[in-house]
Amino acid sequence: MKKSKFLLPLLALGLMFVFTGCMSRFDASKYVDALMHNIYLDDSTAYLEMVDTTATEAHQAYLDGLATESEVFFNYISFDTNYLSDETRQRVIDFYDAVYSHSKFEVEDASKSGDGYTVVVRIYPIDIFEKSADELDAYVDVFVEKITNGDYDNMSEQEMEESYQNGVLAILEAKIDSIDYLDPVEQTVQIKEDTDGLWGMSQEDFQNLDKYVIQY
Repeated sequence: MKKSKFLLPLLALGLMFVFTGCMSRFDASKYVDALMHNIYLDDSTAYLEMVDTTATEAHQAYLDGLATESEVFFNYISFDTNYLSDETRQRVIDFYDAVYSHSKFEVEDASKSGDGYTVVVRIYPIDIFEKSADELDAYVDVFVEKITNGDYDNMSEQEMEESYQNGVLAILEAKIDSIDYLDPVEQTVQIKEDTDGLWGMSQEDFQNLDKYVIQY
């Protein structure tokens, strides 16, 4: 499932940081690696060396990324957000916090390209949804069958939806410790300097990286 229409908050945030970096000898490869470590691994060590921001702001970028990814999840997995408790919302955020910790990528050395740099990023897509697909499909089939048979007739819509949400999350959470990766995908990004001498990548390039970190 493509995530583009859900990514605007994360992209806007990402670019807010992307375009604040300024160095006399800019290392585009190190910059891309630092950005991805911050956004996906909550590791701002290298990022803070290159970008004019604070540790608090860098961590907030990571947290906002988790919240945005959670919204992708609610749509992808058909959670009715009208019946989404604060506890379940936090449970999904915690799920993605755990999943993101498995993010795997390699950033190659940058090459000069016109007035900027070209950087190749090799991403190893996390396979948790592919690994869970059969079990999730079977769970949904049984859930629908129970509805048809009247097994949930004594439940409110809230209780029925919560039952569905808990079942889906239990399946996915059980797969976190066995996360593996699909075949790597290489994406090329362009790092360019703006008129103020600040370096960064486009929204489109950032989105092309993001969509492969987790395979939906």
